[in-house]
Amino acid sequence: MKNVIRCLLLALVSGLTFACQNSKTSSQPAFLQARLIAIVVEDLGSSLDWYSQVLGGTLIKPIDSFPDYDLRMAFLQVGDFHLELIESGSAVPRSEILPSPEVSLGGWFKIGFLLPDIEAKYTQLQKIDSINFVTGIGELPENELPIKWPRRFFLLQDPDGNYVQFFDGGAEENPSPWLFMNTVQDLSTAISWYSTHLGFTHHETVGELGNRRAIVERDNCVIELFEPAQVLPIKEIASDQLILGFSKLAFGVNRFDTLLTQFRGGQVEISHGPASSTFPWADQYVIVKDEEGTWVQLFEQRNTH
Repeated sequence: MKNVIRCLLLALVSGLTFACQNSKTSSQPAFLQARLIAIVVEDLGSSLDWYSQVLGGTLIKPIDSFPDYDLRMAFLQVGDFHLELIESGSAVPRSEILPSPEVSLGGWFKIGFLLPDIEAKYTQLQKIDSINFVTGIGELPENELPIKWPRRFFLLQDPDGNYVQFFDGGAEENPSPWLFMNTVQDLSTAISWYSTHLGFTHHETVGELGNRRAIVERDNCVIELFEPAQVLPIKEIASDQLILGFSKLAFGVNRFDTLLTQFRGGQVEISHGPASSTFPWADQYVIVKDEEGTWVQLFEQRNTH
């Protein structure tokens, strides 16, 4: 049953119809924009309420319910970004998967948003009893990275314990996605995968063996690759197991079909697609897995620059 649910989730992301290919001219997308993150939640109502209060946004269509599979889904739009909230009765917490508390689960672990006014957002959220603050407003150390790096931040946990971070420096009224954390078993392999296949630039690695972090960036979208001492990669978990937490990150790209050809030629694992997208800003999509089994979705985005 869990394997059926997993296949259903992949098929429902943005439509079922397989798409044809067109010719493109470059081996990497010239444009990349974070567009969506999927989160498996314990209680859809609680999570939808929490993210609506914290991020604002609009429920773009009625909640989809699939009672035969004990499954419900909601899409919350915040500016140009979407949260895909998935409630499955068969999902389990990370603690039931990990062999000991010292082991970290691989995969997406944190999302960070830029804000135009971090003080106003912090004050607003302090008035909400259900908000779990991990930190107050703190300052990041100075660095020489060639990235528009924010200086102040604060950190929250959502109802399922996922980390959501806010940074100062956003230009848009809505919180804009800026940073995503991915826990990996092999830092050099992860750096190579995101650099080779998605065109990210590796700027810096800090820390010692057993607690290292690498910063890779593309179009001012930052992925923080974290390599702790012990990691259980997603690919080593049964394929029919659904786990509470962040499960997939999606980007809008151009030169989609040449990118797809590159995936196939470079032996990147394609989990689903290419298939037609029902989002008005995208024509088609594909879901792939990085070297450690983490889902990454690529949309062929319309009207890119």
